[in-house]
Amino acid sequence: MQQPHPPVWLASSSPDAIDWSAAHGYSILMDPHSTHADLGTKYQDYLGALADHGHSADGRVTPMARLVAVAATDDEAREVARRGAEWTIASYINPARTSFTPDLRPASARSAPAPTVDPVTRYVDQVIIHGSPSRVVDELHRLQDEIGLHYLLCAPLSHESFLRLTEEVIPRV
Repeated sequence: MQQPHPPVWLASSSPDAIDWSAAHGYSILMDPHSTHADLGTKYQDYLGALADHGHSADGRVTPMARLVAVAATDDEAREVARRGAEWTIASYINPARTSFTPDLRPASARSAPAPTVDPVTRYVDQVIIHGSPSRVVDELHRLQDEIGLHYLLCAPLSHESFLRLTEEVIPRV
């Protein structure tokens, strides 16, 4: 293998994948579909598993993928987030739109009861970062403090979101 080798991240979302990655000393890329709170828990679990397996977290970069909607107003951004959530989950849920199809849920969640929260509502309220530029700046600072978001791998949900993110949000974080 090339020495030094380029950075490598393993996409790890389930508890088993996170533990396996940590046990082998790999850095991970965290998923865009978990709630912010779940992502923070998974990150802490990863840091704990690294330590348990004798690996240091020092110098590691852990990208956290997040869907982002930025617009002139919070209401406009929420609508972009809603449309983005509908589009995103259409690829993952059953035709009744009541739950994720069992085959696409993580193995650890397949025996769990179907979620009772509407999937679109879950994405808009707990997964997607959305709002006016000022609100998104505040949310990014909050997520940095609360869940350890230090490296944002973002997926803008509209062209306007991309422009506002690069011109009005990133310079302020």
